[in-house]
Amino acid sequence: MPIKQGLLPRKHIVIRDLKRGVVNVIAKEDNKEKEFFLTLQNSMINEKHHKETNPNHPLENDIVNAYDVKLLRWASFKISELELYNPAHLGGAPNGRENDSIREEEAADPRRSGYRAPEEVAQEAQTYDRGTESSSD
Repeated sequence: MPIKQGLLPRKHIVIRDLKRGVVNVIAKEDNKEKEFFLTLQNSMINEKHHKETNPNHPLENDIVNAYDVKLLRWASFKISELELYNPAHLGGAPNGRENDSIREEEAADPRRSGYRAPEEVAQEAQTYDRGTESSSD
């Protein structure tokens, strides 16, 4: 099952991660899951495969082209058909988290989404207010 629409990474984020290193991607293609280990780092791309122009059109928001370091060829995928997006595949996540992958099961957990119900925010504010009142004695 693909990652939900609201939780898909945006293209500029994907490009940024690809420029930082290898990204593990699983995407649907022809009703089959395909796994890629992609990068846009020139140091990891064979010199004969270097592109003279940007392989990713700035106006195209869904299709990403990148070099597959395992298959040693250029590959493309649609962001809307992602099953797994893991920029932390090699060398750890750039943001310091141990695992930065997004899967449908994890995305379904509201604690991971950053969304907090208004009641939670209100209760947190009340607790904070009470804490400051007691310290003014």
